[in-house]
Amino acid sequence: MKPNLKRRIPSLLLDGPHAAKSFEFTDWQYVGDPVQIARLFSEKEVDELIVLDPSVSRDGRAINKRLLEKIAQQFHGPITYGGGVRDPATARMIVGLGFEKVALNRVSTAADPAAISELSAAIGEQAITLVIDIITTCGALALYDYRNGRSVPISPDELLVQVNAAQVGEVVLQFVDRDGTSAGLERMITREIASRAKRQVVVSGGAESYEAVAAYLQDSPVSGVIASSLYTFFPQTRSVLINYG
Repeated sequence: MKPNLKRRIPSLLLDGPHAAKSFEFTDWQYVGDPVQIARLFSEKEVDELIVLDPSVSRDGRAINKRLLEKIAQQFHGPITYGGGVRDPATARMIVGLGFEKVALNRVSTAADPAAISELSAAIGEQAITLVIDIITTCGALALYDYRNGRSVPISPDELLVQVNAAQVGEVVLQFVDRDGTSAGLERMITREIASRAKRQVVVSGGAESYEAVAAYLQDSPVSGVIASSLYTFFPQTRSVLINYG
């Protein structure tokens, strides 16, 4: 049975040694020192923090273990890391640095279905989050591949099969076309998936205000909302202001 947890989760995005924020996975903006930001989020007693470093896969970089260790030391609460985790040894290393969970992108595991099973055996199914990148165009749903910018059409029922087949603790539905837009969280597809999923579902992309997130969590079957811009910028601007309300 899925636990009835409702979490508001800031996302800390890394671009090399810096914290950054994107708009629809492009147009990256420098935000600041990720260690300092993690400390600020800890002081604000956020429900959870997810740290993602897309530059590891995108640019072929090594995981910055020292930086992640500093981030984990500064944040006192549930914390997840994603970026370049592909094998049990790396997953154990991340957990050893102080992270409770590791996040895997669907793209990185699609070519090797056994990868998730191996990671589950190494650190436990509950310690794995699967991130599925999605775009919606004119009401149509598609899986997005961040490596080449291509998308593959998929029906909600087909997506639900993937969600329920994954040996993970939770699944993040990440709506790429809403990333950084503050245009509102996706509702219809997310409700259809989360209401029938066998595991926790978290939604990411488009959170516009504290009030909207609170109302969404009350009304939706999801277990959490991930947001970056909302908790990173001053309202209606791109001026950095780490906040949580």
